[in-house]
Amino acid sequence: MNRAQLSELLEVPNSTVSEIINGKKKLNLAIVKKLHEKLKIDGNFLLETA
Repeated sequence: MNRAQLSELLEVPNSTVSEIINGKKKLNLAIVKKLHEKLKIDGNFLLETA
């Protein structure tokens, strides 16, 4: 999955995904929820890394 596909899946701008990947922005609760729901990533893991 590339950045454009991830941003579309999460319904956030591509720039937001890029900033998170590059460490310029942290995960917020809304994105954590979407990652958990849509990609089935463990919520506890996401909250620990946010």
